[in-house]
Amino acid sequence: MDKLLVRRGISVLFLIALSLHTISAQETFTLKKAIDIALEQNLQIKNQKLNEQYTQLALKDANNKLLPTANGYLTGSSSWGRGIDPFTNTYINQNFNTYNGGVNANWNLFNGFYDVNNIKLQKQELASNKSMLQKVKNDIMIDVILKYTNILYLQENQKVIQEQIQISKKNLELTLKKIEEGVAAKNERFKVQAQLDNENWNLVSVSNQLNQNILDFKQLLNISLEKEIILEDMALSIPEMQQASVSLPNTWEASPTLISKKIGIEKSKIAYNMSKSSLYPSLNLGFNMGSTYSSFNRFLNFGEQVENNLNKSISLNANIPIFNQFQTRNKIKEASFNIQRAEIDYEIEKQKTHKSILQAMQNLQASDKKLLASKSSFQSSKMSFENDAIKYSVGKIGTNELNMSKSTFFNASAALIKDKYEMIWNYYVLKIYANETVVF
Repeated sequence: MDKLLVRRGISVLFLIALSLHTISAQETFTLKKAIDIALEQNLQIKNQKLNEQYTQLALKDANNKLLPTANGYLTGSSSWGRGIDPFTNTYINQNFNTYNGGVNANWNLFNGFYDVNNIKLQKQELASNKSMLQKVKNDIMIDVILKYTNILYLQENQKVIQEQIQISKKNLELTLKKIEEGVAAKNERFKVQAQLDNENWNLVSVSNQLNQNILDFKQLLNISLEKEIILEDMALSIPEMQQASVSLPNTWEASPTLISKKIGIEKSKIAYNMSKSSLYPSLNLGFNMGSTYSSFNRFLNFGEQVENNLNKSISLNANIPIFNQFQTRNKIKEASFNIQRAEIDYEIEKQKTHKSILQAMQNLQASDKKLLASKSSFQSSKMSFENDAIKYSVGKIGTNELNMSKSTFFNASAALIKDKYEMIWNYYVLKIYANETVVF
């Protein structure tokens, strides 16, 4: 008996420890926390940040092109066999080593302003990358909000279906009792059972969707797929969301994608100027200094030879383009076409952005109306179902009428939940599209 009590005690302690571990392994997320983690850990954002760092390096490299280049050189050679002695002017067999060394520098003084324009181009490229980083962040925020609201919606919908199942089970018990009492036909049982089976199927389907959305949510946040998570409900007030749909936001032109397209126009203009640089002559300044040492010279030591053979030179080289099969002219024309294409791309994106914000605003306004209608439908269908449930219990209506009333009520429940989270989703989408400050 004592051993049995000890075993039971150990089992209880084990279950308690397991429960505590499960609770501690769970992590609770608010929408703000989820957004913050996604912006910090999402792999797409990390990749875009690397692109920005790469562009910063390209800008630094472009600035460095204005600096001169300098290189040192050192060569050595060995000679042997018959040759002329430069000191006696007679043939002798000789072995000697020769070493040459020095330094040269080159500085591009002028190349048609190509390097200067390249710096401007890399600055625009950096600005474009910053805009694209913000676009990626906006896209990730929208995806996180979508998954967050989907999970909450599916969880509430899951509860509604579970309530349906419980009511159907009670209806099945009541129907079986009526059949036993002889006040209901036997085939009434199959009608209630079919309704119950359909609701169980719906529960499996919704649970599967819920699990998929949870996996997508974890992937967006780049957290462990095995981590147990809990999402807190969203505390955004309906009046606040309704207020957001009153007027069209005036900050939509600050859209990151639109800014990037505008920068694209500036980049194409700079590229046009860079293509024209090949029409101008280039000017380079060169400098060289070197010396020679040879073991053949028996009259001067190393230091004396280096000083004696020291040579210096400075050069100014001009390269004047005359004809290159019209390649430069064709590149200039191509660059001018790219300017026109960039301007058209900007106008297309401008229309697209304007339309997206108008559509988001209209969706939010429609959500407000749909939510109001679904609240009214929920209340009326609830009262109707409660009345029909009483009528069914006293035999005034049949199973078909009850199932129809029940389906109408729970469809209205699901629609109310869906419309609530749809309005929240549309509210945040409008805020992000309009480049307004979003408080999560």
